[in-house]
Amino acid sequence: MKTPKERVRMFEHISGSQELAEEYDKKKELLQQAKEDTKFHFNKKKMATAEKKQVSVEKVEAQKYQTLLDHLNEGTVQLNLCQLYHNERGISTTMESLQERQLEVAGKKSGMEVLEVAVKGQKKEHGHLSRELQQIEKEITAQEKTLGQQRPQYIKAKVNTSHHEHKAEEARVALLKAHRQRGQKEQEMGELHRELAELERAWSNFEKEVEEEGVTRGVDVQLEEAQLERYRELKELARRKGAILCQKAEKLHWEVKADYEKLEFDQRRRKEVEGNIKYSQIQLDNYTQRVEKLQEYVSSCSLSLEGHQQQAESLVKELEEGRVRIEEVNQELGDVLGELQNACIDRHESRRQQRRQEVLDSLRRLYPGTLFGRLVELCHPIHKKYQLAVTKVFGRYMDAIVVASEKVARDCIKFLKEERAESETFLPIDYLDVHPLNERLREIRGAKLVVDVVQSASAMPQLKRVVQFVCGNALVCETLKEARQIAFGGAERHKVSKGTSPRRH
Repeated sequence: MKTPKERVRMFEHISGSQELAEEYDKKKELLQQAKEDTKFHFNKKKMATAEKKQVSVEKVEAQKYQTLLDHLNEGTVQLNLCQLYHNERGISTTMESLQERQLEVAGKKSGMEVLEVAVKGQKKEHGHLSRELQQIEKEITAQEKTLGQQRPQYIKAKVNTSHHEHKAEEARVALLKAHRQRGQKEQEMGELHRELAELERAWSNFEKEVEEEGVTRGVDVQLEEAQLERYRELKELARRKGAILCQKAEKLHWEVKADYEKLEFDQRRRKEVEGNIKYSQIQLDNYTQRVEKLQEYVSSCSLSLEGHQQQAESLVKELEEGRVRIEEVNQELGDVLGELQNACIDRHESRRQQRRQEVLDSLRRLYPGTLFGRLVELCHPIHKKYQLAVTKVFGRYMDAIVVASEKVARDCIKFLKEERAESETFLPIDYLDVHPLNERLREIRGAKLVVDVVQSASAMPQLKRVVQFVCGNALVCETLKEARQIAFGGAERHKVSKGTSPRRH
């Protein structure tokens, strides 16, 4: 029993088809190749048709976009003209208001200068009054110190006066007593003088009688021895008593004289003390009156100072209000000047943009086939969500002008210098040093190459070289977390952008 393969080989051997097997295989390969070529050409034709349709759609969209862009430019011009008109009206109104505010500020400044002069005068007067008050307080302190120093002397003088008055009273009592004793002594001396006079008269009478008796008798009177002795004793006794009395009288006389002198000295001392007390009392009264006057003057100065302080506070308040008003006016003036500056900047910017556009139009007329336009006008992202990321990556090349060759770029730069126009950045396609893309970056999940999300005009395939030069190997991510993961997670350094926050590591 034969297998199916063996039967097939047997039939081929019988029929002779084995000799044609090699040719059959070749024909079969050719048929397969023809089918593949037909399928390839069909797919190519299909892709060409789709591309043609896409190109027609893009052309329609480009025409539509250009029409809308023209309308936008016209509307922008009209808007700028309207804004310029309203800005000019606003500027005239603002200038009139500014002049009025300046006049108000000048008036406020003049009033403030007058108030400042008044405040300076009040401060000067306040300082003068303060100095006078300090001088008065110093004088009061000095007088109080002097009064405090004089008070112990006054008390001491008062004590001395009372002591001297007491001593004078005692001296007066002693003087009265001495006067009484003197009277008594004088009475005793008078009695003794009278007794002595009586004795002398009796003696003289006795001598006369003795003489008369002797004369009558004719003999001399001779005293007896006993009588003569008695006479001598009495005479000696009288002499002693007289000497004692004379000594006592002289002693009393000297005591009286000393008491008189002491009394006169005490009286003089009393008068001096009374004079000192009277002078001290007068000085104390003067000091008291002066203190009262100084207190009255201090109270009046305090009232005047309070009035000046209130006036100064009111002036300071007015000055503060004036300063606040000046700040408000200056702020309003700053706002007005800011608005004017913004209006001037907008006007200048619009003129600058208009001038740059005129220069670009002139360059397009001079180099129609080799100057393509600005990069921002030639490329756009495939979706709006990539707009900011593309703007960040393009950076300073956003407004760069794309030209075909370096010679055209040099000619354009020369034209700009001749026209004294603003400087521009040119990107000559044949002069760009474009690095090859890192194909491994396309395999990173959650990230795309910026080159892949930027769409350029299909009629200008050379723009891909410009886009590749500007974007390089920059990546764009959907979220910030993915951007951080790609930027920090790997060993290689990549330029990652998440729309609002580009990162270079």
